[in-house]
Amino acid sequence: MRVRHIYIRDSKDDAPREISRGEFVKDFGLKGDAKAGPGERQVCVITREGRDAVNADHRDGLCFRRFKETLELDEATESELKPGAEFDIGPVRFRVSQAKKRCFENCAIVRSGSICALPGSVRYLKVLRGGVISSSD
Repeated sequence: MRVRHIYIRDSKDDAPREISRGEFVKDFGLKGDAKAGPGERQVCVITREGRDAVNADHRDGLCFRRFKETLELDEATESELKPGAEFDIGPVRFRVSQAKKRCFENCAIVRSGSICALPGSVRYLKVLRGGVISSSD
């Protein structure tokens, strides 16, 4: 598995911006990221296939405008990223702590009785060993 993109938020109100490298801190997440912190949901990840499925969905999903992952992974499958799975990217060791994100009741897609690809494509990670990783690691 390989990192395709790394995104960081300077504050919770700012749009995420892409960075070429990031320092991941044990038991915290991406250093400087407004959404990082202690707990089980330190890093948010989506696979390239998951991101492509979300991008191909042209409905008016609430999360399509609000959600941005910390890491987009290439050469990884959602089935490999099951809760409890551990993996390394460069010097950083991650554990999948949660699969799926919750949907918001005020989302137009949810209100229509449907779902999109996003909730099932998202995984949350805990940083077990810190270090610096770059896009393409």
